[in-house]
Amino acid sequence: MPRGVGFLLAMMGAALATTLILLQGVRLSGVPEPWTSLDAAERFMETAAEMAGSDPDARRIAVVGDSTAVSYPPDRRLSARLAQRWQTEWPSARVFDFSQVGLGPLEQWAMAEVLAGARPAGVLLGFNLASLSPAWEEHPRRPEWVGWVPPERLPRSSALLARMGMSLDELASAVGVVAAGGQNLWRAVLHGRQQIATQRRRSLARLGGPVARPAPYPYGDPVRAYLNRPEGAQRLSAVLEEQYAAAFSGVERDRVSLSLLGETVRRLHGVGAEVWVFVVPINLEVLRNQAFFDEQGLARTLKRLQRVVESAGGRWMDLHALLPAAGFQDVGGHFTLSPLDGPDRVAEALAVAIPGPPARNGKRAN
Repeated sequence: MPRGVGFLLAMMGAALATTLILLQGVRLSGVPEPWTSLDAAERFMETAAEMAGSDPDARRIAVVGDSTAVSYPPDRRLSARLAQRWQTEWPSARVFDFSQVGLGPLEQWAMAEVLAGARPAGVLLGFNLASLSPAWEEHPRRPEWVGWVPPERLPRSSALLARMGMSLDELASAVGVVAAGGQNLWRAVLHGRQQIATQRRRSLARLGGPVARPAPYPYGDPVRAYLNRPEGAQRLSAVLEEQYAAAFSGVERDRVSLSLLGETVRRLHGVGAEVWVFVVPINLEVLRNQAFFDEQGLARTLKRLQRVVESAGGRWMDLHALLPAAGFQDVGGHFTLSPLDGPDRVAEALAVAIPGPPARNGKRAN
């Protein structure tokens, strides 16, 4: 055996042994398993199973949002605020929170069948304008979620997913892993890779070598913190342009996110659920100073979104006039709890816009 090949095999064996030891150590220590996209999908399915098994006479409402709905204490999340506002007037309403960090049109579309199977009376979908950006449309954060899409839906959706950079091989791989129950193996591999990368960084640090660290991503930080730094305004402008320029340019009819949203609304409406889609409001006061800001372009985008939702059988709500700049902790729609209780203000607007939880017999709850 050539010396180089033997050395490579020895290194691979050592890496594998290290991974197995680390995984066993994590299991014995009782540390929770890492949160992967597959774990997130399973959490979604658990909530759907809980809804399906709940009181069939209850008005079951699903809230499906992103971090703007959940990045707060449990009793101040959007779903909790809605439940609190409905509990007196409509005690039969029960709210189920499907929201997760980073949940966008692809994830909502991938889980539409799972959610439809839980037979909700109503579904409240949040739409983040950042999901119209190329960064979201061309680089999906959780491509593995398509593994839960029924195989019969994939052929007619393959062209749409290909525009997001997903090949047929990747689609088949995701479906195969889920069908074979391989989530635990996938999770172990991802965790092992993470642990090896961590050990490598620590070793390089001890040896004084270069340590590659991810660049800080300023999207979730408070706006003022960036504006107060010398380079803050420039970095913030670059991030904002990447995330929101598309939304302010007026979107085209065939955008991937719009197609996914329309299919999701249509599927849920098809099982008798009332579907409300609301645009996550963003801090327009900060964006107004950006070069790409075009109020008419944003109006065209919102109008296009409204047509997509209503043509699929859903109802549309735009909440941009709801909060002043002080109601946001950042640009992207994460709300402050003080001095303005953003989640409560949004929940109040949604509760007013939705005239009571829908009932299956077509009548509103008394």
